[in-house]
Amino acid sequence: MNQVFALADAGRLADADRLGTIAAEVAATDRIPIAQIWFAINLGRIAGLQGRLATGRNRCVEGANLAEVNGFAGPQRMGLGGVAHLSAMLGDVATAQDALTRRDALPMFGFLGPEQMLADAWVAVAAGRRSDAVAILEPRGGRCGRNGARNRRIVVLHDLVRIAGATGSATLSGWPSSRRRAIHPCSPRGRTPRRGGCRR
Repeated sequence: MNQVFALADAGRLADADRLGTIAAEVAATDRIPIAQIWFAINLGRIAGLQGRLATGRNRCVEGANLAEVNGFAGPQRMGLGGVAHLSAMLGDVATAQDALTRRDALPMFGFLGPEQMLADAWVAVAAGRRSDAVAILEPRGGRCGRNGARNRRIVVLHDLVRIAGATGSATLSGWPSSRRRAIHPCSPRGRTPRRGGCRR
């Protein structure tokens, strides 16, 4: 699991997906629920970063459902956040909002905290509330603040620029380009995500 996560963070998404898929099959064969849950959620995250939004959402649904059945509220919250995030980027506002409501009914879970806010932001964008999305992600006054590891903050700031355009670009000054996320989800910057606009 740690190797899959590290490969994804290093931008080696194809390697992370390949290793995670193999490991997920082993976890399913051995019937280890917590491993199945985490691999599903991580594969969903990786697919989202690759622009395979529908595939990513399916993986997150799988992870969230397994977590619910086995009583793991924290991973369930993360899986539902992934469903909300990727549904919003697919233009499926109803599913995105439902997943976000279900997520918010669960206890807080700190893992990847700043990155979890992407779900809130993209659901706001999909619902036509772009200014709310900026307020959620803006690192000086938004809800995610400046907490979390540098890679998490870079991902959040990257999407802030995509949502806010030139207004948000100043917040990235001083961040080394080599550390910024290189893979862009396929919805064009500054436009509301819509169904059918991304690779499946």
